[in-house]
Amino acid sequence: MTLQRVIVVCKYNQARSITAAAALRRFFPDLEIITAGIQANPLLPIPSSILEILDQWGITEYDERSAPVVNLKNVTPSDLILCADAEVRETLIKQLLLLDPQSYQIHVLEEYANSAVEIPVDPVSMGESDTKTQLARSIVLAVRAVRRHLHMQPPITIARFPVDKAQHLQAQQQLISLIQENKGVIIDAGFAIPNRLLWQANPTNFLPFNPNRLVIDPDTTPESGIYISKFEVDLAPRIFLSKQYLAWLTRLSQHQTVYALAQPASELPAGRFHEAMTGLVHS
Repeated sequence: MTLQRVIVVCKYNQARSITAAAALRRFFPDLEIITAGIQANPLLPIPSSILEILDQWGITEYDERSAPVVNLKNVTPSDLILCADAEVRETLIKQLLLLDPQSYQIHVLEEYANSAVEIPVDPVSMGESDTKTQLARSIVLAVRAVRRHLHMQPPITIARFPVDKAQHLQAQQQLISLIQENKGVIIDAGFAIPNRLLWQANPTNFLPFNPNRLVIDPDTTPESGIYISKFEVDLAPRIFLSKQYLAWLTRLSQHQTVYALAQPASELPAGRFHEAMTGLVHS
């Protein structure tokens, strides 16, 4: 069954589904991507707070109005339906009057999470920082879901977002062992606050680079080692969610196995959690 359309659904069609769908349109331009909400009101515009976040992240491919699930037309088993949570899935099935839901590709984003830290929740009534985290989680899981259903290998083979320094050290040891055995590169996804000291327990070949100038010489095979940003980067999600970053990762993955390691959540300042989360988008 060829995937041609993806339907992204959340509660109000004002945040999670709007944001995830916009990212899918960017990274999968050949697919039809539509959104809906189980309690959406088409008379309400998308909140300015959400639009400001999307503008910060450089995302422009979003819907400008919400759409209710009951307005969805011609839903078929060939459609991939991504629901923000289990409640959304259950309500969608009832609203669409699907007598045999098992014959449809209806999935919850949580199914594609590698850990609890990646699972989004409804950001209603949340502040800006927590809202950004939920939107980032929604993007990561939606992109991962579509790749999986298209049978596409992601550019990043393994990505880790450790909870604390102990988990970070454990992940370091695992990933460094992998690149020593089979060659490869590790991307330190702490673009916003690069910290080489986190790697001192496992010294290896550091490859300082500029995330704002992502270039690979086509005549040169990239070295094996750890890519770490030369300096702090403002608005790291804008880089992680750009077409240029995906093209760079894809080119890199043609030469080396690519791994990514975010900084430990316990070391991130308040308001920076979402930046590390978007670094997992192509894993």
